[in-house]
Amino acid sequence: MKAVIAILTLILLVSPAADAQWKQTYSRTTADITDMCFLDEKIGFAVGSGVIIKTLDGGKNWEPIIQNNTFHQISDIVIVE
Repeated sequence: MKAVIAILTLILLVSPAADAQWKQTYSRTTADITDMCFLDEKIGFAVGSGVIIKTLDGGKNWEPIIQNNTFHQISDIVIVE
């Protein structure tokens, strides 16, 4: 019984902390973003309807690499080191 109470307490304490990690941000594009990938906690890339954007500050600010490319739908991104 003590183990069940300990597990439930841990779940209740960890769950709100996990939710707090996601924040809405402005990506500087109106394109639908379909995927994103991060090299580390700061550097990341996102792709979507004719766009590739990057962040160097963990997603607070996004800069376009390719935008308004109406000929290609980019649906996935994978970073290989």
